[in-house]
Amino acid sequence: MKRCLAPATFALLATLGVVLPADRAAAHGGAADHDTSSNYRTRVRAIEPAIEGVTVRVIDAGTRLELTNRSDVAVTVHGYDGEPYLRIGPDGVFENRRSAATYLNASRDGTGVIPDIVDPEAPPDWRPVSSGGTARWHDHRAHWMSSVPPPPVLAARSAEHVIFDPWVVPLRSGSVTAELRGDLTWVPPPDSARWWSISAAAFMVGALALRRVGTAWIHVSALGVLAAVDLVATAGVVASSTESTFNRASQFLYVALVAAAAVQVARRARRHLRGPHLAAGLAATLALGMSGASRLDGFANSQVATSLSGTLDRSLTVGVLAIGAALLVDFVLGLLPGSDPNATAANRIDTELTPEQVP
Repeated sequence: MKRCLAPATFALLATLGVVLPADRAAAHGGAADHDTSSNYRTRVRAIEPAIEGVTVRVIDAGTRLELTNRSDVAVTVHGYDGEPYLRIGPDGVFENRRSAATYLNASRDGTGVIPDIVDPEAPPDWRPVSSGGTARWHDHRAHWMSSVPPPPVLAARSAEHVIFDPWVVPLRSGSVTAELRGDLTWVPPPDSARWWSISAAAFMVGALALRRVGTAWIHVSALGVLAAVDLVATAGVVASSTESTFNRASQFLYVALVAAAAVQVARRARRHLRGPHLAAGLAATLALGMSGASRLDGFANSQVATSLSGTLDRSLTVGVLAIGAALLVDFVLGLLPGSDPNATAANRIDTELTPEQVP
């Protein structure tokens, strides 16, 4: 009964891993987009003149701005018609219901419906958004809106092009009028074929090592490396994330799942491992397939939602895909007709035991 319970438990956890979201930027604290990867790099240069206690950064791979106000004076962000749009201060974050930006900025593509109440000349009608001192929004002045690249990019996609320099968002703090300034640049996508080739080569090396060595300990090692690689990659995603604490914590399900699988395989290795019980550990790699798949946008886009460099993020993706796929293929091959799983890992461990140690 216990032998059947462990594989079933890991299979259930793997299924949950597939069902739960693994998107890089899913549900980021409000109106975030699920697909935030692109080849447009948005950067914040400065607030001119500087406002004490106010900082701004780019989040979600350039699709949103995040302004934090730690001062005692409220900061107002102005909309597209010069009207007050957001107010961020000690009493929280408020949005003006009479500003068109309130509705246009609710989505990445600016397709929100503008109600009749909108009037840039009318006094602001402030509606509370949050009690904190941080506001996040899609500002269409800071990213490229069209699905069609600008003419310079169409003429030379492989070259870097400055699209907006600068883009400007008006701000006001007390009697101080300021501008948030930045730039938008087209950064060519990476060579996806090269990264797929590296992944395929790494997979073949990993699969060959698993089949040739065959002991349980190489499976434990592979699962451990897989968990470590995914931990670093997931930490990079979470660090750039604006999700709730619960959603960010749930991103680590895949890491915990594979780490638990490695422990399970290691425990069985000490107690006369039988090949079929590798299912308890390898079922976890099914969930890692989803975790790796959610990172494939980094192969085709230069800008992704992570705090890591593009090269490091893609290298970690290679590791997740190659090791996870190698483990799965090794397990499947062990179940094919003519392949005796008990003649691989289990028997090789048995030869290392004295007669008195064999159960």
